[in-house]
Amino acid sequence: MSVNVRDNNIDRALRSLRTQAAPALSKLRDRQEFKKPGVRRREEKKQNTINSRRNSKKAERRVSRTFERKVNPTKQVEVKKETVTVTE
Repeated sequence: MSVNVRDNNIDRALRSLRTQAAPALSKLRDRQEFKKPGVRRREEKKQNTINSRRNSKKAERRVSRTFERKVNPTKQVEVKKETVTVTE
């Protein structure tokens, strides 16, 4: 691992070094003590659930942002009971 320091910005270099070292450090932490296979599976399942929820929320945000960009702000939309009218 190596990090280039640009414009004497040590904080940014440290941040990138931490992100590069994070996977190796997490593996070391996991191997410090023995975990039974059932416990390991449970923790992995829990983490996967958290990640899937996070990713679905991010996807929803992305879709809503792209939809907002595609809507023409000059058009006015009126919704009446079951009919939709668009005026320009």
